[in-house]
Amino acid sequence: MRFGLALILLAVLGVVASACSKKAEEIVIETEPVAPVPVVAGPAEYVGTEACASCHEAEHEGWAGSHHDLAMQKATPETVRGDFDDVTVKYYKETTRFVRDGDAFAIEALGADGKRARFPVIYTFGVDPMQQYLVEVEPGRLQSFLFAWDTRPKGEGGQRWFHLQPDEYIEPGDPLHWTGPSYNWNYACADCHSTAVKKNYNRASKRYSTEYFEINVGCEACHGPGSRHVELEETKAKRRPSNTGFDRRLPPPEKRKWSFVEGGNIAVLATSQPSDETSTCAPCHSRRADLGGKGPGYHDRYRLAVTRSTSTGRSCRAGCTRRAWSVATATTGTAGTSERRATRCAPGATKPRPMTSRSIIFTTLAPKAAFAPTATCRSARTW
Repeated sequence: MRFGLALILLAVLGVVASACSKKAEEIVIETEPVAPVPVVAGPAEYVGTEACASCHEAEHEGWAGSHHDLAMQKATPETVRGDFDDVTVKYYKETTRFVRDGDAFAIEALGADGKRARFPVIYTFGVDPMQQYLVEVEPGRLQSFLFAWDTRPKGEGGQRWFHLQPDEYIEPGDPLHWTGPSYNWNYACADCHSTAVKKNYNRASKRYSTEYFEINVGCEACHGPGSRHVELEETKAKRRPSNTGFDRRLPPPEKRKWSFVEGGNIAVLATSQPSDETSTCAPCHSRRADLGGKGPGYHDRYRLAVTRSTSTGRSCRAGCTRRAWSVATATTGTAGTSERRATRCAPGATKPRPMTSRSIIFTTLAPKAAFAPTATCRSARTW
């Protein structure tokens, strides 16, 4: 009798052990936010969008052909949408010519020295509703040309060249000329149109040798380097942190919901897990100045430019011209400069017109002393 009971007990224990063994084989994702667990020594590395696509086919399919995918492309007959068939357009007293030689594209225009020259088009920038073009003005230095191509259908007013600053003539040598720093790709544009950009500016030679891991906005531009995530999958790790090897916490779509709360005027992210979504997207989807560095938080590197004066509650965009605010970018904060700005910004001084996002961003880079309170708009430090 006892021998029979012993056999039954051993059988039960065997079944339990078998069940536990199968249970141990299951992958466990930590539900509580935990720090990423390095799988290999050293910092995470970039692996490329194609490596992501091998497992995330649906996500890759949704990304392909998107604005992120087409943020920047090499200028080829397949990617260039503008009319380069020996077309000329006027900008005040200047004539710009768009030409094509086989598979190569170029723009003839006045350079920084005021002399007419032909600049090769190296890359396209964006795709809808307009496409801009990056031209090389010297080895390694790319500038965004100020004529853009309207990619909308002709019936909607598109299929034409248009200037991004049509309201006033910007002459060569002006800080807002297309050859100036605010339209320099290496400094102002590259970070948000490509993945893992290294500007590589040489102070001694005053030259750029900019590099990027991927030409467009790939998966890792938002998620961060993916080598640890790949390692977790390849090693069949059984226990994984909630952010599965990434430094950034980006919960899956089903756990993210943007909604308005009662009494609020801006949407907030509701999620059951901590999320870095805002700090991930804001660097490229906000009006801000890049202060440099590699701080972990948004405000460690960027200076946010808001669109309403905190003193008057009035939108400065509605009462100040683009020129009045942008002129401060070329100053050193002298009294004369402050007076000039105050005059242009005062009520009735000139016809109000909205500023472009570029001029708002660039204005925040000016020395603080250049911004004196005026009757209409207070110091840009309140922006």
